[in-house]
Amino acid sequence: MLDKISPLYWVALLVLLMATGGCAALSTPSGRLQGSLEVERLFEAGTLLADHTYYTEGSEIEPDAIIAISNEYQLQTQVWTKREWTAKNLEKAVYWMQSE
Repeated sequence: MLDKISPLYWVALLVLLMATGGCAALSTPSGRLQGSLEVERLFEAGTLLADHTYYTEGSEIEPDAIIAISNEYQLQTQVWTKREWTAKNLEKAVYWMQSE
């Protein structure tokens, strides 16, 4: 059953987890996890959040996953690649993720 869930769902869940401060890789203590349909809608619409830093896992054009982390936090990682994206770059990446 899990293999039939859209990859976009998993990415949106990751974005939600990271944006709410629920990641142990953050340099400061984490906050709390709070679900938000608003975050999911923003992501699916390709809305670039100005006060967030974007990271991808996989290709920049066709990433396997995208996360956005508030600029209040720093991600220390060897897996995620920081992206200096425009709204157009994010829209393209989301498009390719949705088309898979």
